[in-house]
Amino acid sequence: MQESLTPSKHISVMLAEVEKYLIGDIEEKEDMLVLDCTFGGGGHSVRLLNAMPGLKLIGLDRDAVAVDRGHNTLQQFSERAIVCQGNFGELEELVATLPNNWRDVFTGGFDAVLADLGMSSDQLDDAQRGFSFQGAASLDMRFDISQKLTASDVVNNYSFHDLLRVFKVGGVGAPSRALAKAICDARPLEDTTSLRKICEQVIPRFSEHKKNKPGKRSHSATVCFQAIRIEVNQEFRQIKNLLNSLPEILRPHGRVAIISFHSLEDKYVTRQFRTWSRPGTVPRGLVTEQAPAMGKLLTKQAVVPLGEEIALNPRARSARLRVFERLQ
Repeated sequence: MQESLTPSKHISVMLAEVEKYLIGDIEEKEDMLVLDCTFGGGGHSVRLLNAMPGLKLIGLDRDAVAVDRGHNTLQQFSERAIVCQGNFGELEELVATLPNNWRDVFTGGFDAVLADLGMSSDQLDDAQRGFSFQGAASLDMRFDISQKLTASDVVNNYSFHDLLRVFKVGGVGAPSRALAKAICDARPLEDTTSLRKICEQVIPRFSEHKKNKPGKRSHSATVCFQAIRIEVNQEFRQIKNLLNSLPEILRPHGRVAIISFHSLEDKYVTRQFRTWSRPGTVPRGLVTEQAPAMGKLLTKQAVVPLGEEIALNPRARSARLRVFERLQ
């Protein structure tokens, strides 16, 4: 389809930083296998493939349009790269669907794993996908359009208490209860414009204290739309599944880099990386050798985009990069 052949407009964040941490100081420059869990527009994948001629890469994306576009993006790398539609929270099932030659390459795990948890600009700017509140669109918000649950299901069919949970978990904060009630009272909501209007009516009442604060404030609908999108795509569950699978798929001395855009995502990642960086705990009174740490956290503080990058790509401003290296 023609849409899939349109070049990506997405600008991948912190390209230089990702290259530096994943392959920049590695002495062996051959036979690396990288998993890009969130291929998107392919910016990170192309950067890594260009930086290391011997590198092979498997790219994943839940969005069929991104995968279709990715086939064209990776043509220049011939047999060194492949992109597949799949969910990084279900890696074991995904490996079984790889072509035989790539399944053989995968044996033994990955030398580097990358996950950029931010939304692709291609998705956000596609008015028909319903991710943005800038124009009227159906309440969809699915990364994978073959899945059943949509934003319309969440907004129109969830109970008040389930909506309240979605907004609290998604970071809406103090307005969560009032917003959930307003949505229930206004049902059915037909499109993104209807949802945006409710956000504009409810959320500013809880933000009066921010009016005198300097700096640019986000639109009142931003966090509400984000929370619903997270629920539709079960994003937090997928992140947890990915973190749980990393000990199985990451080779010794392999590295994982995760870029998050939401404080709760970053909290999950930071907590797990720090846990892996500590020696195993031993119950009191049990005389045994303490298990060594799985690896080390290479970024003691989150790496953030430089001012120059944010000026060119304002959507990068909330990005946080954390990197972990497995030692055994």
